[in-house]
Amino acid sequence: MNKTTYTCVILTPMFLYGADRKTPELRPSSFKGMMRFWWRAINGNMKVRELKKKEGEIFGGIDKDQGQSTFSILTRPNEIGSSNYQPLPHHTGTKGFKKVGFSPGEEFEVSLITKSHKSTDNKKRKAPDWIGDLFEITCLLGGFGNRSRRGFGSIAIKGLDPSLELICNKLNSIYGSEVFLLDVTNGIITSPFSSPTDYPSIKKVIISQKSYTSYQELLQSIGRASSKYNPSGSVALGKIKNGRLASPVYVSVLKFDGKYWPIVTTLNIIHDEKNSQNKFTEAICG
Repeated sequence: MNKTTYTCVILTPMFLYGADRKTPELRPSSFKGMMRFWWRAINGNMKVRELKKKEGEIFGGIDKDQGQSTFSILTRPNEIGSSNYQPLPHHTGTKGFKKVGFSPGEEFEVSLITKSHKSTDNKKRKAPDWIGDLFEITCLLGGFGNRSRRGFGSIAIKGLDPSLELICNKLNSIYGSEVFLLDVTNGIITSPFSSPTDYPSIKKVIISQKSYTSYQELLQSIGRASSKYNPSGSVALGKIKNGRLASPVYVSVLKFDGKYWPIVTTLNIIHDEKNSQNKFTEAICG
């Protein structure tokens, strides 16, 4: 058995709850769920059937050749400081409501525990060597809890200095080949899987050249841009007329040099309205 422990610092309010959906709680299942999401997003070349098979072998499944997960997650402490925050920080009045969430600056630990086991078909399984890279990518590109696609629930790992080079290297480590390309001149990572897929897969990753002095300022900027460039009926950033569609543009928050920087990942799942997505990204990143 191997155990790797990360010390995490909350950068933006985290709306992550327990079973009652009201009480803030660090849930290992939420962290593993987001690791699943980003693993799928990295493997944009797979057919759905192949993707599900490999996912079950790593994260656990009910098929005969899958069995239990190759790793488990522990978090501590379960209770850390919380307060009330606005999920829509660019709004006032009735839309300026608040809800309780874990507070920026709070720290907690996440431990990845790996061990070999036999699947239901008696084959030996073990966690991939890149499982730690996947957790780090999950923290860099995404967040945890409600509104995580709009900058909330972002965390930093102590001792991990974020950069596009590091992100590109880790993406390639998880994929198992040098397929993600770093354009240093334009500051962008691109995926070779350009066609829309049946599940969200990474199209491009950008770290903003524009910084913000506070997380509040950045979250307000993200909220204003989301409202402006996602007109009624649009699918560019997630809304549809009847119901909702998860946004294909994921904004997370990094912190370095004492400032806050948005990192924007565009997912390759819809066919049109790229102009709105580009304008949204430019409004945040400058």
